[in-house]
Amino acid sequence: MATPQIPDRLRRYAASHHGDALVDRLEMLAAEGIHDGQDVERVLTAIVLVAGEDGGRLEDAIALARADWRDVLVSAGLADEDWPAQLDRLLG
Repeated sequence: MATPQIPDRLRRYAASHHGDALVDRLEMLAAEGIHDGQDVERVLTAIVLVAGEDGGRLEDAIALARADWRDVLVSAGLADEDWPAQLDRLLG
């Protein structure tokens, strides 16, 4: 991804679970500022997790994040203070 804030681990996770199309979409969302000043990795990972293994709910997850990024964090289990540990656990 061209966005330097997004670590390689999110790119690898997204590519292995959803393919290059999702990686491209995440890059666009990061550039749009969907994270609203929050940690971009946290918000984009939440979108990936809410979308599910097959990415079938991707548009729903993106819409949720656009409406209120906090809702997608809650849905993905990344809303609490331990979110950095959760990211490490989820993304390796």
